[in-house]
Amino acid sequence: MSCCGKYFALQILLESFLVCVQGEVNYFALGTKALRVKKYVATDSSSTIPPTLPTEPPIVTLEPATKVRYRLNLTNPGPSVLDSTLSFVAELKTESGEEIPSGMNFSYLWMNMADLKALRTKDEFKAKIPLIFPSQGNGSVEAGDYTMTVVVSEESNPSKILAFQTKKFVLTEKLNGHLHIRQDLEFQRLSNTFSTNREFAANAILLDQFEEEQKPHYQFFWFEDEKFIVSTQRPEVVTLVDKPGNFSLRSEVLATVAVNINQQKKAEGPNKLTEKGTKRGAGVSVGSDVKNGLFEEKLYFKDPLDLCYIDRVDTEPSDRDVKLGVSAVINITCEGSAPTAVCLNLTRYNGSAPLPTNQSCRPQTFLDVLHHQVKVTFNASGWHDVHFFIFNDVSVKRYTLAYYAYDPSSANIPALVLPAVFATLGLLVIVGGAAYIMRLRKKPLVEVADFDFHPTLNESSSATPGMRLSLVANTIKFMLSRRKLASPRPSKPSLNSSDLQHSGGSTNMEEGAHLYEAL
Repeated sequence: MSCCGKYFALQILLESFLVCVQGEVNYFALGTKALRVKKYVATDSSSTIPPTLPTEPPIVTLEPATKVRYRLNLTNPGPSVLDSTLSFVAELKTESGEEIPSGMNFSYLWMNMADLKALRTKDEFKAKIPLIFPSQGNGSVEAGDYTMTVVVSEESNPSKILAFQTKKFVLTEKLNGHLHIRQDLEFQRLSNTFSTNREFAANAILLDQFEEEQKPHYQFFWFEDEKFIVSTQRPEVVTLVDKPGNFSLRSEVLATVAVNINQQKKAEGPNKLTEKGTKRGAGVSVGSDVKNGLFEEKLYFKDPLDLCYIDRVDTEPSDRDVKLGVSAVINITCEGSAPTAVCLNLTRYNGSAPLPTNQSCRPQTFLDVLHHQVKVTFNASGWHDVHFFIFNDVSVKRYTLAYYAYDPSSANIPALVLPAVFATLGLLVIVGGAAYIMRLRKKPLVEVADFDFHPTLNESSSATPGMRLSLVANTIKFMLSRRKLASPRPSKPSLNSSDLQHSGGSTNMEEGAHLYEAL
């Protein structure tokens, strides 16, 4: 049938329900006066408009819709490739928002501009119909933009139209989908920017739905710009990049599917087609077709922040004291990829414990630098935690430093309490040790027996250094003389042993008496 013939046939169908396909209409309310309509009903989905039309159509009086006004919402998940399943969903709602009682059925008439077929189903306030638009054989459809019109009427009287709507849908020759890249990052500023030296997964998300009987077989070819990476049968590849840069990640997909199977699917659920669809095996040839698609995504890679150095520059870097009303100037320098940003959170001292993730600040501005200078000012005295959050496009670093804010005009400076306590303890230890030593020195001395054999010395006399030296010399002489007396002497023949012992003993006693007199 020519294009003009198809349009004329569909126009007659639409006129039978007071519908002119000129755009999207949200709802239709019945009028209060009688309308003359041309009434035609499609009896077969494979047939078109009957060749003979009545010359005088009957007059149909439509009752006013004064009780309930309806609104119809028609959706589809397109675009969809030819030979795949495209589902249309029609949901009927009241204009006032009232719920439609369950168990109340309606008549749905589905008319599309792709193959000019009309299907009628019966369902409750929500109906769904899946369709397959073939690319080969009889009834084939070309890729392009088409419209689907759904007219809802009462189940018992189709002449009472409740609502209708027209929606555009798109049929394509190539597979439809996109790439989804994911990486396990604590912070990611941009969806297409990822970290180096960390694995990331790329998934090819296919939007076209094929029936199980079509047995689709997929092959995925992955490219980094023009460089081939790998070929997989699964729609996923895992890899990593070791240096900063950017490239286009591409996935070329080939899908081999069986075609011309159930060119017109039956509606799902309790829906029942009043028109007969084309059945498998009813003169329909079954073949295979190869669909292809190209999915591409531009990716950027940055180095995460590695080390960050936080130094105070308005005074000594180790100084943690800050005067009230005076800012502490702090430099922050990091290693990694720019741009970066810094934000701060000030809290009361909590042992420099990190803040929970949900309480961390978020910077507003990122600068193309790796060095930042911030100023910290305190409004209340005491110890405070300063939480530094340093960001770049793919990472975040957290640091917590404690600072003490004090009022210089106050005489009692709590910052000196700790040093004063330790100084006092040290002084107490020193004083206690000195007292202990003095106590030991005041104890009475132990008396030692002094055997004084010199007749000229008494208790009141004291020895001079010369006398002490003389005593030592005499003691040495006495010891030498004892050794000399103890040495053996030659025996005289005229003397006997008793005489010798008597004489020797007498001599020793006399010499000893003379030595003690000298002492």
